[in-house]
Amino acid sequence: MCIQYAYYNSPIGLLEIKSTEEKLLGIQFVDTITDYSKKNCTIATLCIQQLDLYFHQQLEKFTLPIEYPSDSSNFAINVWNALLTIPYGTTYSYKELAEKIGQPSSARAIGNACRKNPFVIVIPCHRVICHNGKLGGYIGGIEVKKQLVYNEKKG
Repeated sequence: MCIQYAYYNSPIGLLEIKSTEEKLLGIQFVDTITDYSKKNCTIATLCIQQLDLYFHQQLEKFTLPIEYPSDSSNFAINVWNALLTIPYGTTYSYKELAEKIGQPSSARAIGNACRKNPFVIVIPCHRVICHNGKLGGYIGGIEVKKQLVYNEKKG
């Protein structure tokens, strides 16, 4: 399997897109571009197009074929799949998401799974907030989470 990398300079920071020709393997915040000397593949190009539409408030749901890391736990995959069902412009609390997956006492573990989300923005862990209405943490930083939530709510 040939893994390729692409970069997207988003309004919230530089994103590294990891993919094959068939699947998206990850999207993460990075500080710098690493030269892997590989061309962008079809999935990476599609991802960049969809991210661009998302940031221009013209896309509410991503339609990218993703592949979870092989070392992902069943719990994390259940959380990530549940995150995909949170509607654009809506937030759930960690507790609500725990109840949604049938594990009401796992709110803290939900936060841990969100922190390990391999597909920032595409799997919208930024839509999960604390029960008291505070934003909680985010891998890209609290200001980035605030911007993502705000932009979706105004869109």
